[in-house]
Amino acid sequence: MNIKIKKGIFGWKKNGIVKAITPQHGPIEVEDELAQSLIDREIAEKVEEPTEDPEEEPADTLENKTVGELKKMAEEKGIDTKKLKKKQDLIEALEDAKESEEEIAEDDADDDELPELAAEEPQ
Repeated sequence: MNIKIKKGIFGWKKNGIVKAITPQHGPIEVEDELAQSLIDREIAEKVEEPTEDPEEEPADTLENKTVGELKKMAEEKGIDTKKLKKKQDLIEALEDAKESEEEIAEDDADDDELPELAAEEPQ
C-alpha cells in the first residue's frame, strides 16, 4: 500500500537499512498491515500516487523554508529555539538533530524484527 507520512518521523527499514521518512518525503510503499497501523494512528495517510525513492532528498530543503517553518520543525523535534535567532542557526540545529536520528537508526539497523505496534484493550 502507498502511504505518505503526515507527522513525525517514520523509521522505514528497507534492504536492511533504516531511513528516516518525514512529511517532506513523498509517498512510500509498505506492507498493508504496517500501512493500516500507521493510518489508524494518524501518522500516515493512504495515497494513490506513485512512490518515490527515499534516497532522494525532498525538493523543499531547509534552505527554502521560512524562519517560522524552521522554528516549528525544530520545536516538533524537541529543539529549544529560544537562542536560535538566525535562519542558519535553525538549519544547523535541525541538521544536527537529523544526524543524531540517523546514528540511532544505524545502531538499530541490526534488528531484523519489527516491533509490535498493537495496543492492548483497556480493562
